[in-house]
Amino acid sequence: MKRFWICLSLCLLLSLSLALPASASVDRLVDEGDLLTDSEELAVETELDRISEAWDMDFVIVIPETLDGEDEQDYADDYFDYNGYRYDGALLLLCPWEDARYLSTCGEAIDIIELDAIREGVLSHYEDGD
Repeated sequence: MKRFWICLSLCLLLSLSLALPASASVDRLVDEGDLLTDSEELAVETELDRISEAWDMDFVIVIPETLDGEDEQDYADDYFDYNGYRYDGALLLLCPWEDARYLSTCGEAIDIIELDAIREGVLSHYEDGD
């Protein structure tokens, strides 16, 4: 009888975890390079969470310490694909130590995000050293 209750409890826990949104446990800001201050990180994370939930997509910013020799497009695409994000979304990769930046889009975000506007409005500041 004890085994039955243990199995039932485990099944209930598993079913509860499956009911949670997939994006609930993922980080939308990953600053491995420690580029941002704690207060900047909090502000950016809050905004990424707000936008992601409003659009029902994951919007992510990744600042790695290194790309480990990988191409910036491959790194960004793979990071988005293999780290638990929803199918729909976008990832902005910034790695100033390797002069790398890339915007990866997936699913509906491909049609929604105007890449030219992002490149001109955001990535141009990156090139200016901001």
